[in-house]
Amino acid sequence: MCTTSECSFPPPDIPPFSFPFIMEEVNVTAVDILGGLFIGDLLTALCFGIMTIQTSTYYRSFPNDGRLVKLAVCFLWVLGAFQLACVTRSLYWWLVTNSHNPLALGRVTWEFTVYQINAVCASVIVQTFFSHRVYYLSGNPYIGVLVQVLVLFQFGFGATACIVVNMNLDSPELLRKYTWLIVTWLTSQAIADVVIAACMSVLLRHRRTGFQKADSVINRMVLYTICTGLITSVLSCFLLVLVAKDGFDFSIFTVLAISMPLDNAAECRGSWNCRSQCAYRGSRVQG
Repeated sequence: MCTTSECSFPPPDIPPFSFPFIMEEVNVTAVDILGGLFIGDLLTALCFGIMTIQTSTYYRSFPNDGRLVKLAVCFLWVLGAFQLACVTRSLYWWLVTNSHNPLALGRVTWEFTVYQINAVCASVIVQTFFSHRVYYLSGNPYIGVLVQVLVLFQFGFGATACIVVNMNLDSPELLRKYTWLIVTWLTSQAIADVVIAACMSVLLRHRRTGFQKADSVINRMVLYTICTGLITSVLSCFLLVLVAKDGFDFSIFTVLAISMPLDNAAECRGSWNCRSQCAYRGSRVQG
């Protein structure tokens, strides 16, 4: 049996848009790289199953919704399916296709980059839905535009961060120079979630009628909104603390992979629950 120094591995099968990462320059192991990504893949599959059930329930419960809303829900489901396929394909490439090549652990496939960008796109779609609700409840276009500007701001920084980080994984020193980009993205995302939750809560409370049935539905909508904004904001703040404390490195990169499906699932569930309660309010009052 040959030793490590005697064995020669075949050249890595590197797909297009993969970027080399020199593992010797930083203190990372296979567990650091693949452990978090494997957990993230399982969570993505779990969240996609929940999203599929919610999507099916939505189309059965609200057949008369507008075409734009139906298309948005369908597009979110497609994004979720594509995310799951991308991260699973990336893990298959690392664990199966290149199981003989340890250097492949330091390479990022284009599917994994697309997976992260898809997560950012799903987030901006759900937040846009909430910003439209803010405009609808307030009747003030300036408030709706302000919320939407925050949403687009975090989307721009999020998409840029995903691309830049993956393109510079081969240089840990250069990667840490983009810590400010990650901090700006996470900060803007947390601010957008908090502003949306605060606006929705205040506007919904002003819609109280004094009737117990109607107010109970409004209180439930407020609770869904606050919980959704709280979960996503806490996730963003947690990552923000990690980045601010130690700077951005590969370990934070894997934590991002774990948190993205949780963040998307929380936002999607909150938006659809809020939509359900809005539609159900009239039937409860009439009953």
